[in-house]
Amino acid sequence: PNFHSLSPNIQTFHDNNVIGVFEEASYQAAGGEFEEMKNWVVLKLLWNPKQNTDSLARVFIDGYYGSAAQKVYDYYALCQSLVKYNTTMGIYIDADNSIYTDAFVEEGSALLKEALALADNNEIKDRLERLNLQMLYMQSMRNPSDAGESGIWDEFCQEARKINARPSESQNLEVFIRNFVSNRLITFKPSITDDYKIY
Repeated sequence: PNFHSLSPNIQTFHDNNVIGVFEEASYQAAGGEFEEMKNWVVLKLLWNPKQNTDSLARVFIDGYYGSAAQKVYDYYALCQSLVKYNTTMGIYIDADNSIYTDAFVEEGSALLKEALALADNNEIKDRLERLNLQMLYMQSMRNPSDAGESGIWDEFCQEARKINARPSESQNLEVFIRNFVSNRLITFKPSITDDYKIY
């Protein structure tokens, strides 16, 4: 959740006469955190680094998520609220990082479920399901057994396959799924176990 660092960083480059900025973001595959919005916001800031990030996010969310925009904005604000003035993160941040509390996961999941219920067409529904991958991944990584038994892991796999997400930079999706299942010893509902056999 680094939206609030985007504008100050780009502004610093601008103020110091940098003539080119390479923003990497989620380059290797679909499914990154707010990936569509982050790309759009970064492009807007590169054009004019003095713009307010939250205002840009609001414009994007209103235009992209339609009937569910308010719930998505609430989720965006919740994510950004995790980062305090003294929060530090490296290039990678795991689902069990201390900024991600159980309360955050519960509230974030509830907001995205409410947003999905407000989708008034398939395009909005697809966008919300893609956004919901964040929470499905978080829940699966934090509590694999519960995710397996509740169907959250199954939902994650289905949605990730739809967009060919890549949760691990070093593995394609199917290798990630196989390794996750074999390493975490997930207990699955009998109806879905066969989908995750290790060959």
